[in-house]
Amino acid sequence: YMDDTFKVTRGGKKFDYRVGQHLPLNEIKKYFEEVYSVKKIWQGKRHVLGIVQIKDKEAFLKLSTTPGISIRTETEKIWNDQVNQYNQYSNFVVPKNISSGYYKNELFYIITEYFQGPLIADLELKRNNIAQNIDRIIAFSEIIQSLPLEIPINDVIQSKDFREWFRLKTKSWLNAIPEKIKIEH
Repeated sequence: YMDDTFKVTRGGKKFDYRVGQHLPLNEIKKYFEEVYSVKKIWQGKRHVLGIVQIKDKEAFLKLSTTPGISIRTETEKIWNDQVNQYNQYSNFVVPKNISSGYYKNELFYIITEYFQGPLIADLELKRNNIAQNIDRIIAFSEIIQSLPLEIPINDVIQSKDFREWFRLKTKSWLNAIPEKIKIEH
């Protein structure tokens, strides 16, 4: 792949945001138990994930495992806030942020609403699933395009026009796919 396709820059340093690290779950559980009741915690590919109790509701914990993933998760928090501010109706629900911060002043985490069911990232998307849901996917894309999102320019998102930024990023991802795989698939 192209060297910088899957990297983000902060403070002049480049960070990969694809590859996560394993973190000590017992230590993380103790950290969050200072504020929340931790019901469940597990290691994901890029995040430590968990279910925490806040008052009488369960919430979803997502802790980045590297600085690059932290930068991406910060952007996810902004996305959640913006979409929930403007999105009036959609079949796709974007969770509301409850809390966020930095674990050990380094790794970003968000705590969001918790929804029952499998994580989207864990679902195996097959062509027929996409085909069956194409109307919903297109409708959600159109909603996103119509939102007056105010994504702040930072060292990750370098264009106020988030659509243009996403188009260019998608193009770089496509260009990073090895030619052999493009031909095969």
